[in-house]
Amino acid sequence: MTAQDIPKTGLTSGLQSLDASKTRFTRSEILRPVPEPGSAELWAQNASSDHMVTVRWTDTGGWEAPELKPFGDFTISPLASALHYATQCFEGMKVYRGHDGKLRLFRPVLNAQRLRMSAMRISLPDFDAAEMVKLIEILMQVDGERWLPKDKPGNFLYLRPAMIGTGRQIGVQLPREAVLFIVAVAWPDFSCENPPGNPLSRKGLRLITSQEDSIRAWPGGFGYAKVGANYGPSFLLHGLAVKAGYDQILWLFGPDGQVTEAGSSNFFVVMKDASTGQVELVTAPITDGIILDGVTRRSVLDLARSRLRDKLVVAEKSFNMADLELAWEEGRLLEAFVSGTAFFITPVLAIKYKTRELDLGGNQDGPESSFALQIKDWLKNIMYGSDSHEWGLVIEEPK
Repeated sequence: MTAQDIPKTGLTSGLQSLDASKTRFTRSEILRPVPEPGSAELWAQNASSDHMVTVRWTDTGGWEAPELKPFGDFTISPLASALHYATQCFEGMKVYRGHDGKLRLFRPVLNAQRLRMSAMRISLPDFDAAEMVKLIEILMQVDGERWLPKDKPGNFLYLRPAMIGTGRQIGVQLPREAVLFIVAVAWPDFSCENPPGNPLSRKGLRLITSQEDSIRAWPGGFGYAKVGANYGPSFLLHGLAVKAGYDQILWLFGPDGQVTEAGSSNFFVVMKDASTGQVELVTAPITDGIILDGVTRRSVLDLARSRLRDKLVVAEKSFNMADLELAWEEGRLLEAFVSGTAFFITPVLAIKYKTRELDLGGNQDGPESSFALQIKDWLKNIMYGSDSHEWGLVIEEPK
């Protein structure tokens, strides 16, 4: 697949559309240090590549010419809409250096379309999804060779496309100005076993469930959109969970403890049905608007339906912690894992629920006994080009 295959959607009638072909280039004269594997700089997760892409929008003219320029700080008004009214959204993606030496994006159209949806949810401007993907390609055509050298395949950078309302609007009104920007950041691999420099240094995650008075998202809200307002308010409880020896919060909803997401990741369980004994891969549905329609989540479901249909049934349905606790007691809870861009596919070792800790550490010893690790291997092969697949978009680099 190429960027030309992406549907051209999201044009704003009467205003200038986003157009990557108009990008202006200003190359950096000072190159930034590339963090070493396992270094403190890598685990700080804030070492950006040499350049970034920015595009300004106004409600009178639409999208201006994109700029590729040296990475640097923004200057915005203290009255900017994003600072007061959370008119801000973002995406999380990765770019991969394949074992064939090529750079690839993984299903980028899904991220671009989700950013459009998130932007429109908070009254920020629409744009052409295909053009956003082209801007990512432009950034990687400049920074990819140095930050993901061909002689070090199997590595990746984290990509953060984002949009903020920048107009001087202390009044409560629709944003009149905005900036779309794209940066690339050196990122550790949270999903590998005991990665160098990992402060956790274990095979998976330990989760603790949220309390009834703590709700991350709700029907009719914006849990399905990738906006900062979904994340900042959860940091307080996340910090308390870490102090208690856990890695993430497993967010529950409602009086019956409906399972939704784990931290900022989608959550899966593999368990046997109590009546039929059928093995099911279960995750919360996206139909009620509480959880994010994750790209990795969707890919896990697609692969399970196509490659594991003779071994399990895929179920997107509501379930609660009482269901999981009973399945664990009866030996029917086979494994649990999270999926997302940051943590990729990471097993769950334990879940603290009320006064009990459900131990899952012995259920996931390898790809032969773990559906999660099997799917993880399939996804890695697609991302790094070992499996030629339509989900991988190859970036054409300069000769």
